[in-house]
Amino acid sequence: MTSSQKTYRFVLIGLIIFLLCGATHQCEQNQNLSALLAKKDTCVVVHDTVIHHYHQELHHVTLTKYNPTIAQCDSTPLNTADGGYIDTVALQQGSLRWCALSRDLLTRWGGPFNYGDTIHVYSPHMPPANGWWVVHDTMSKYTHDENGNLIVRTKWIDILQPMDSRIYGINRDVLLSNKPI
Repeated sequence: MTSSQKTYRFVLIGLIIFLLCGATHQCEQNQNLSALLAKKDTCVVVHDTVIHHYHQELHHVTLTKYNPTIAQCDSTPLNTADGGYIDTVALQQGSLRWCALSRDLLTRWGGPFNYGDTIHVYSPHMPPANGWWVVHDTMSKYTHDENGNLIVRTKWIDILQPMDSRIYGINRDVLLSNKPI
């Protein structure tokens, strides 16, 4: 990243914080705005009234990829758990960024994310996986580890990829969030 790109990014982040938090020093009746931002919170202020308060949820997860095939899914591999249908042309072109989450990450089973939520993935060792993904599917409850033992999947994201994807293997050094990381 060049220095002009870093400067642009810094100015853009500052502008976003200013727009989201308003030009006021009050946020939720005398709470210190810098303390809120230090907690990775964002508030939307309109006329000195807090409209919505967002808290960044950061999860350390295991990342894998899956292909829409019967061998990796079920008998209807192009249908997702939320009722979506996988457009294989868009998938092949790379314009479809959908993912499946383990059950513990979905609200249906007590987790923080719903179908349709857009989540941000950061993987230092797998850059093609970085960026925004939309939750459309649920992973199977169980998988096998490297030794063939049956395990329950927890804190796991599976990203939808075409067969010729550049993303391979299991990556355990991944961050998942509801906001940019």
